[in-house]
Amino acid sequence: MLTGTYTPTLGQQVLTDLGLSPTTAAWTYAGLSLGAGVGVAASAFTAADGAGAPGAAEATAAANTESANQATYAYYLQKAQTLDVSTAPNQAVFYSGPGNRALAESFAMANGKTTLEMTPGGSWLDSQKLFEGGSNLSEDQARTIWSTLSQRYAESASGTAVGFVDGARPSS
Repeated sequence: MLTGTYTPTLGQQVLTDLGLSPTTAAWTYAGLSLGAGVGVAASAFTAADGAGAPGAAEATAAANTESANQATYAYYLQKAQTLDVSTAPNQAVFYSGPGNRALAESFAMANGKTTLEMTPGGSWLDSQKLFEGGSNLSEDQARTIWSTLSQRYAESASGTAVGFVDGARPSS
């Protein structure tokens, strides 16, 4: 249990004592800003593992979630810029739009060709299931990562390519 009077560097000390990172967390208690490095005078602040500080647990959880999200996004974006998405000349098959993935994959398998997800990098990223609930990424972040990989696949393709695009989004 943490009990006491904190003066000159209250914000930083309280955040540290509660296990919060003074450089990433900020919240208010009894009208006093307890943000990183803020020096304020206060008296009789009491907390038991953060329970006495309104919003402390939520601030920690939010900061941790945002930090984890940004780290995850940066990791996958970096991977999308380096994964192997190469394909032999005249072997690339593209798709966009509802139902076209299955058509493109069937065509590619039947004709010895390759979709993005059939490359080593595309297969790995597909197995990460970035658009599903437990991925810690927003839909926009997952789309950006896949767009990065898809662009690299398109840039590395050569020769004649096949595309399945019926019903594709205009922005695809």
